[in-house]
Amino acid sequence: MSVGWGGAPLQQQQQQAQAPPQRFRQQQQEEGSYQGGPHGYGPAGPGFQRARSGGGNARGRSPQQAALPPHQQRQNAHAGRQNTHAGDPRQKNQGYRRLWQQVTQVGRGQRLGDHEGSAFSEMTVEDLLEVVRRLPPEASAVKAIGQGLYYFDSGALAALLKELNKSGHVRRAQELFDWLRGLDDSHDLYPLCNTMTYTTMISQCGTQQQLRRALELVAEMRSRGIQCNVHTYSALMNVCIKGNELDLALDVYRQMLAEGCTPNLVTYNTLIDVYGKTGAWEEAIRVLDALERQGIDPEIRTYNTVIIACNMSGQAQEALRIYERMLAAGAQPTATTYTALISAYGKNGQLDRALQIFQDMVRRGCERNVITYSSLISACEKAGRWELALELFREMHTEGCRPNVVTYNSLIAACAQGAQWEKAQEMFEQMQHRGCKPDAVTFGGLIAAYDRAGHWRRALTAFEQMKAHNCRPDSVVYNTIVGALWKTGLVWAQIFTPPCRQEHFRLTVHTLDAGAAAAATAAACVAPASAPPSTSPSPAPLELPPCAPASHPGSGTTSGSGSRAASPTPALPVPAGLSLGGGGGGRGATPELLSPASCTTPVLPGTPVSALPAGAYPGGSPSPTGSPLSVEGGLAAAAAAAAAAAGTGAGTVIEFGMHAFTVGSAVLSLLRWVAELRERLPREPNKDLKQQVCLVLNKGKPSREHTYPAIRAALLSLLRAWRSPFGLADVQQGCRIQATACDITDWLHTPEADRALAAYNCKAEGAGGRPLDKEAFFAEDVGAEARCAEAFAAVRHFEGRYCVADAALPPAYLAARPDWFSTAATFAAAFRLKDEVLHDAMLLLDRALAAGGEQLLGLNAAALLVACLLISARQAGEHPDRLPSPAQLEQATGLSEAAVEATQTTVCAMLQGDTSAISAVRVLKLLLERLGADFSHAQGLQATAGPALAVLGRAASEPALRALRPSALAAAVLLASRKSAGVTPFWPSALLALTGCTDAQGSELSASCDQVSAAMAASGLPNFG
Repeated sequence: MSVGWGGAPLQQQQQQAQAPPQRFRQQQQEEGSYQGGPHGYGPAGPGFQRARSGGGNARGRSPQQAALPPHQQRQNAHAGRQNTHAGDPRQKNQGYRRLWQQVTQVGRGQRLGDHEGSAFSEMTVEDLLEVVRRLPPEASAVKAIGQGLYYFDSGALAALLKELNKSGHVRRAQELFDWLRGLDDSHDLYPLCNTMTYTTMISQCGTQQQLRRALELVAEMRSRGIQCNVHTYSALMNVCIKGNELDLALDVYRQMLAEGCTPNLVTYNTLIDVYGKTGAWEEAIRVLDALERQGIDPEIRTYNTVIIACNMSGQAQEALRIYERMLAAGAQPTATTYTALISAYGKNGQLDRALQIFQDMVRRGCERNVITYSSLISACEKAGRWELALELFREMHTEGCRPNVVTYNSLIAACAQGAQWEKAQEMFEQMQHRGCKPDAVTFGGLIAAYDRAGHWRRALTAFEQMKAHNCRPDSVVYNTIVGALWKTGLVWAQIFTPPCRQEHFRLTVHTLDAGAAAAATAAACVAPASAPPSTSPSPAPLELPPCAPASHPGSGTTSGSGSRAASPTPALPVPAGLSLGGGGGGRGATPELLSPASCTTPVLPGTPVSALPAGAYPGGSPSPTGSPLSVEGGLAAAAAAAAAAAGTGAGTVIEFGMHAFTVGSAVLSLLRWVAELRERLPREPNKDLKQQVCLVLNKGKPSREHTYPAIRAALLSLLRAWRSPFGLADVQQGCRIQATACDITDWLHTPEADRALAAYNCKAEGAGGRPLDKEAFFAEDVGAEARCAEAFAAVRHFEGRYCVADAALPPAYLAARPDWFSTAATFAAAFRLKDEVLHDAMLLLDRALAAGGEQLLGLNAAALLVACLLISARQAGEHPDRLPSPAQLEQATGLSEAAVEATQTTVCAMLQGDTSAISAVRVLKLLLERLGADFSHAQGLQATAGPALAVLGRAASEPALRALRPSALAAAVLLASRKSAGVTPFWPSALLALTGCTDAQGSELSASCDQVSAAMAASGLPNFG
């Protein structure tokens, strides 16, 4: 059973519409015009009055045709007579002629207007439209105006359907057309459903949900033998664009060519729009070139669409070249052109030119709409002119132009670029107050603003709000939030990263010819500005047949709201039945294993196995020898496929790709990839595996170029610390990390690889094994931040008052200082004192000797050392019960309690009672405390500090380094140690905020770090220097 609009049976609607009132039937019979039977129609109900408008309104029939009986009118329509409808010149001033027709029908005793039966013959499209507008929601449009359709031809019906759609009565238009579609083919109104009306209804299908309806209407046309013309196909292509089915739009275009239908200019405009939204800007330009070669004059809309296509693909220079071509062709720019130019100049970094275009628009009186202002504000963002962006925003309000979400997004991004997080937050709150709903881009800009200002807690809160608003974070947002949390260096923040569990780190994999890949890599390294090789095929060029004349009232438009969607890279053919060598047994190599979907399960480095969700492993549990990072994946399938295709695999590159433009996301991506390799490559070394395996990390758009040096340094440090076989090369996209499969297999099962991946589990275990609740995490970190800030202020105070130079110390002591330190370390170990107490005591001894000189050296050396150790222990807050008893003291040192107390008194007197001493070791532990390190967990501490605690003991004895302030030495040792161990970020933002020290090139900290690295390299420590 056919179903009409709203689920009502079409047959029922037909019966309702085909039951004319009895009075009208009798009147028509008296006049001889009623034909009887089920198809007779009467006038409308009492509410259907003649809402006449002025002359010139569109009509369905000419007055002469309206005077004919309905069946004769239908016969003429079937014979293909020339119809007149909206816009026909012959309709001008028809009001008086219609009135004259009524005058001639007035008989003796009658008055003008008594012939109610002719009401529908007098109705215009505007009249029926007004009737439908006044209908209550529950009323039937078919019952209200169905009778009037007898006096309409297909052109007038198409005009009515269009006007209903334009005025927001889409449901009514579909209700009428669905009723007509359901009529039997013998019905007199059946011919109204022809190419023109079907095309009109297809063009009105504008959303993803209505795309199916459009396709079904085309299928129905073919079923009824109604031919699809160029307007039908153009309209369907436009519906595909609106539904974001861009590949389908190209399929429709190909089908149109296959059926011998000649495209017109509207078709080509639509085709250019498709190419623009798929990123195939070259194809869009080729369409324009083909039009010009065929002698077809592109319209201004054609040029505008090509300019926009280039803009959407980031090809601002090409957009400007098209503009020059447009001017050379004599086309006059429109407001759309100017807006597209502003966008092109903005993306090209030419803000001044964009402002000139804007001023030209003002002088010419062109309308500046919300898109114009949004594009100009976006140009300000790219130029770092956030103040100008705000000024334009105020001007926009002055002109009464209402901002939309794109405007606010551009403004928030401009504030983020200028590190104005307060302004960004203000705009975010304002847009919601004004009823503008934030989207994923909005939250991404707000998170970026917080990140730039170092407010990672606010960034994480905004991320949580984003999810609460049902906005799906994209790769940019994930990169930003991961980067914001990672660069803090806080242990809890690095294991708290929720995005890592949300399918962010997607691996894509494909195979390349090694020669081509090597040439491309070399070209990228030599000439970074050259275009990178592309392994994703662009849409094939489509042949352009000669253009047909464009346009009829039922043709669709090319405007659409479909968003850009990149076409996925097709899976490469893979030989079936190949076994895998790797933990978990063999599996067949299938195309699915090579698809990106097989490599998308993200697991956070640093999360212990016990804390992972059960679904983290497709097989149910991780391999005993694998890493929690590991997932079921396709590397072995790729390796096996490549080996089968090329013997040993020589000449083949298996390339993985990831998108990462922050240090945190790059490091996690590398760990994710290495874990995949470890899980899926053969367990036993195989010298025959000659394939090159590489990971390409894409750094994103050029505006993020400034982050790449830090990413590169972090990755190089990590690879070196792992003693891995990987090499790193710069390519246009970012960097390529590569080694042979054989070398990777050898390395993956070494203790170094075990320690590399285990370090991140150790960090998590050292932090308690699982992430804290966010609120508890925030509260704990705020407390730690306050405590450490207070303690570091005391450090600064100490360093400002006391500075002991080697020149102030007795030469005999300075020469024997290593022996003094060794003896003190022995006593400290016997008393079970902490390392920082030992170093504090040595600093206290230095202070005392600088003040007392030879006088103190005359005292018992052991007593002097023990006295300084005990003073430092008490100042450090050691509980009296933990200090050595007199018996223990005498047993360990041979000194009596009285002798030690007397020496303590002498030291205090020499320093006038001020025995303050804050050593570099104590400062180092303060820095690690700020990062959330757990000193009770040795491996977790190593994963945070690297070899810093061990290195500092050596560094403190180096004459060149002892001249540094304790805080400077501690910071330099920590920075150098994290670099040597590949612990990122090298200098966390939490420590930058605490100390005020930056590791930027040329800074004091950077110079001190170089000193430490050189000294440690000279002493034989690995990975320094």
